[in-house]
Amino acid sequence: MGENLILWGNTGLGTSGQIYDSTGAFAATYSCIQDGFEGVGNIQSNPTFVVGPEGNFYLSQIAAGQSQQSPCVDAGDPASPMVIGTTRTDGVQDAGVIDMGYHYPLFTGTSPVTVTLTPYGTPIIIPSTGGSFSYNIAIANSGSSPATVDVWCDITLPNGHQTGPTLGPVNLTLPAGFSLNRDRTQNIPRSAPSGNYTYNGYVGLYPGTIYDQDSFPFSKFSTGDGPAIDNWDNSGESFADWMTPIATAVPESYTLGQNHPNPFNPITTINFGLPEDGWVRLRVYDLLGREVAVLVNAYRPAGTHETTFDASHLPSGMYFYRLQANGHGEAKKLILLK
Repeated sequence: MGENLILWGNTGLGTSGQIYDSTGAFAATYSCIQDGFEGVGNIQSNPTFVVGPEGNFYLSQIAAGQSQQSPCVDAGDPASPMVIGTTRTDGVQDAGVIDMGYHYPLFTGTSPVTVTLTPYGTPIIIPSTGGSFSYNIAIANSGSSPATVDVWCDITLPNGHQTGPTLGPVNLTLPAGFSLNRDRTQNIPRSAPSGNYTYNGYVGLYPGTIYDQDSFPFSKFSTGDGPAIDNWDNSGESFADWMTPIATAVPESYTLGQNHPNPFNPITTINFGLPEDGWVRLRVYDLLGREVAVLVNAYRPAGTHETTFDASHLPSGMYFYRLQANGHGEAKKLILLK
């Protein structure tokens, strides 16, 4: 007897609605089964997996930042006791009715790595035209052995939603007993709504495992003047001296990745690959062919590159982004959903 299972994309499920294990057919309830299977609470619907921490597969969930809700969420046996574990990419404990599928262990230990955010010039008030603030981010490893971790920041908006990451994730290797700190500057665009914000810093394994976090508040007013800011750029002192070395391969051909997330609101990431050095143009167009943004217009070396698109100033809808480099052209569509 099995329950709260997902059997999808497997082989050897049998025929005529039967499922077999090593001892023969067995009954299943409150499970998601490809091709269907009679039983209480069973469903036949794509479980909608997404890749999360360490490359594992989780259930797509709006609460965890995905744009779709898996039909397996809260679809398990209502009488089943809740297990300690998560089906979410953000590592949050499953709650309510148990989800179908495997629950990954939660991070329950303690880590010697900590993060501390120290804002400069408090209280931080951003005028209606946008602005910026500076802060210090300090990461410390108090353990007796080196630690490899991700460091990133994001922003909690006045409506409670989060946007980012605005910094990172940066993968760092910290020696035992070592600490570092970097001064950074964060832009807030004029398109950002007025209200109270929280700036968050994390250390852990991006995005779902958080070892430590810190935050500070800031506000954006609906009044005030200053130079107009139109981006969420984060700049400042580099982490390069402690970044974990990564072996990078030069692509064999030109590639343009699908933006992620997609649909998005209001920031998304686009990757592209170049087999040779050259001048790169990456632009965004609306459905009428009008240029609405220039993301890259510069010389880039061979390799894999990443850029972000902030569509805060644009209405919801479908857009196209086009890569041009060394005579190569390629385009894909993206969806802004506010």
